[in-house]
Amino acid sequence: MARLFTRIFNRTEKEPEPAPEATYRTEPRLPLPEVLAPPAGPLTPVETAGTEPGPASEAGSAAAVSPAAPLLSTIRWGPAKGPAVENIVFLCHGMGSTANGIIQIAPQLATLLPATLFVAPNGPEYAEASDGRLWFDASDHSPAALEAGVRGAAEALDALIDAELDEAGLGREACALVGYSQGAMTALFTGLRRRPPPRAILCYAGALIAPYSLEAEMTGPLPVMLVHGLEDRVVPAFYSRDAEKALRALHFPVQTLYAPQLGHDIDGAVVQAGKQFLRRSLTPEGAGSGKGRSLADGG
Repeated sequence: MARLFTRIFNRTEKEPEPAPEATYRTEPRLPLPEVLAPPAGPLTPVETAGTEPGPASEAGSAAAVSPAAPLLSTIRWGPAKGPAVENIVFLCHGMGSTANGIIQIAPQLATLLPATLFVAPNGPEYAEASDGRLWFDASDHSPAALEAGVRGAAEALDALIDAELDEAGLGREACALVGYSQGAMTALFTGLRRRPPPRAILCYAGALIAPYSLEAEMTGPLPVMLVHGLEDRVVPAFYSRDAEKALRALHFPVQTLYAPQLGHDIDGAVVQAGKQFLRRSLTPEGAGSGKGRSLADGG
C-alpha cells in the first residue's frame, strides 16, 4: 500500500523499504488488549446482519436481522437504541480486516461517551487473500479507479449511516466517523462530502483521496482529527500531513497526532487521544475545548 498511495499522489519522496507482501494484503489485528477493560456504565454488544452474515462478536453478541441496513453487515456496541442513545459513532475497519477488529476500541471510547452507540460495518467487498472485507478494490492503482472505488464505498457507507440514524430516531447530523487505514480513507472521503456533515471525523493511518474535488464537493468545515504513526511503512505519515495541509487550506478545524515509534497500528495512547477528541465533538460538556490543536512531535 505504501507504493500504491505514492502512485496516487505522485510523490517524489523516496519510497520506504517495502514490508512483507502479507502486510499489503491484510491489515494487522488491532493490538489493543489494554483498551478492553470493562467500560463504565451498562453496555450491551449487539450484532446485526444485512444481506450476508457478519462475523461473530468476540464479546458474545447476539445476531439479529437489521431492516435498516440491508447492504452492510454490522456489529454494535453500546446502549440499546432508544432514548439512551444521543449519537452514533461509525467505526470503519482497515483493508482485509472486518468489523470484529475495529469494534475492539469501542469499549474504551465509550468510557467518555456513555450515550453513544458504536456501529462497525463490514466493508462491501470480499478480500479473498485474508477472508476479510474491503471498502474498495485497490488492485488498479490509477487515481481514477481509486476515486471511483472510494465513491462506491462512500455511497454504501452513507446509506448505512442514514438508515441507522433514522432507526435510532436521531437527526442525520448526530454522528461521527472513525476509520483505520483504508477505513480512514473511506470515512474521510464520505464524511467531508456527507449532507448534512457529521459532527466529527477521526482518522487513524489514513489518507485523503481525491483532494482536488473536495472544495467543490465539501458540505462545510467540521472537526477532523488525523492520527498517524511516524514509523508507519504501509501508509506513511506524509499522507496525513498532506491531508492536514489540504484541509487547513479549506478552513477545516484540524487536530493532528503524529506518534513516534508507532507503525501501521493503533495503540492505547492514540485511542485515548481520539476519545478526548470525540468527547469534545459529541458532548455538550466537551464542546469548544481545544479543537484544531496539534499534539506530539510538533505536528
